[in-house]
This record gives sequence, structure tokens and C-alpha cells, in this order.
Amino acid sequence: PVTVAAFRAFVANAGHVTTAERAGGSVLDLSSGAWRVVPGATWERPLGPETPPAPGDHPVTQVSLDDARAFCASRGARPPSEDEWEHAARGGRDVRTAYPWGDEAAPLGVWRLNAWQGAFPVANTLADGHLFASPAGTFPPTELGFVDLVGNVWQWTTSAFDRAAGAGESDAPTARALRGGSFLCEPRVCHGYRIDARQAAEPTSAWMHVGFRCAR
Repeated sequence: PVTVAAFRAFVANAGHVTTAERAGGSVLDLSSGAWRVVPGATWERPLGPETPPAPGDHPVTQVSLDDARAFCASRGARPPSEDEWEHAARGGRDVRTAYPWGDEAAPLGVWRLNAWQGAFPVANTLADGHLFASPAGTFPPTELGFVDLVGNVWQWTTSAFDRAAGAGESDAPTARALRGGSFLCEPRVCHGYRIDARQAAEPTSAWMHVGFRCAR
């Protein structure tokens, strides 16, 4: 996943202004369980302007698909399609396990990803060691060397969430598929860190728990 440090270097070089910097970013109020758009919630301070800055080794968040496209283009790349993301998550094979490593999120009691443990959103046991995002690569990589394919932050894809809409590669402002789940996912509310889980988001939106990676 693209980190805060990598995105900061891109902004410095390209002068890019993100969607959230112009319109605010979406932040979850854990006390009420409600989402709200917060002016000043950006990739630098994803939880709001009065909160600490995001560490450089964390996955960048509060970025729209437009921001992701701009970053990836600067690297001669692009955000992946949904099929490409799933192909990577399944290790390039036709395996049907829930997660890249098997069917248990915490084999032998040890969590392999960053998700929510406890009663969402009022209590998190921190069994995985993290309340919000964790540094990229905290958990073991897949057999192909990918880190954070599931858990930590949702990831943009270029594919339309409505598969009946076609290939999903147009620039029309319709919902795109997010994959991978996030630190806010709890099975009774959102088991988004399964390989086959999907979520929808408008490409112009920005969220505290959504980031991206690039593909070539």
C-alpha cells in the first residue's frame, strides 16, 4: 500500500491538492458510530485537523480514487482493477480460502491482519495491537510478498461496484469497488477483510480508513 511518506513526496513534487483538502474527509465518530465530513481531515491528519499527523510508515488515507490515479500515474502505474486485486490476494491461484493464508484470521490465536476485535464501535480489545491504522507491513506478507492486502485500510479499485454496469473502467462518477477491509471491520458489522468481500464508494469521496496501491 502507498504510505503517507510516499504520498507526501508526491505532493511536494507535483503540487497535488487532494479531494479531502478541498471538500473535507469522512471521519467516524466512535462515540456515536456516525460518519461525518470533517473540514481539515486530510491525508496528513486523517482523523481531523486537531489530531496528530499520520506517521510516514502508515498507509495513506483520506484520498479519493482521483488522488490515487494521480499518484499512480506519477509512477507510470494505475490503481488495480478488482480482478487484479483478487488475483493477487488469492496468490495467483484458484484458491477459495477466506484470507490469503487460510480460513482463520488469527491462526493459533495470533492475528494476521489489522481489524476490529470487540463490540464495534464501543470497545476494541486491541488483540491485534492496533486501534486504528498500523504501519504498512506490520503483519506477515503473503506467499507472493504482498503486505496488507486484507485488513488495515480498504483499497480503491477502478472497477464499478455494480458488475452489471460493464467492465467498470470508464471515468463516469459511479460507485467503485473497495477491497480488503480495514481496521474498523468487525465480523458482526463488516467482515470486509475476507478476500471475497466488497464495499462501494464514490470515486470522489475520501475516508479515514481507505487507501490504495498501484499496479502495472
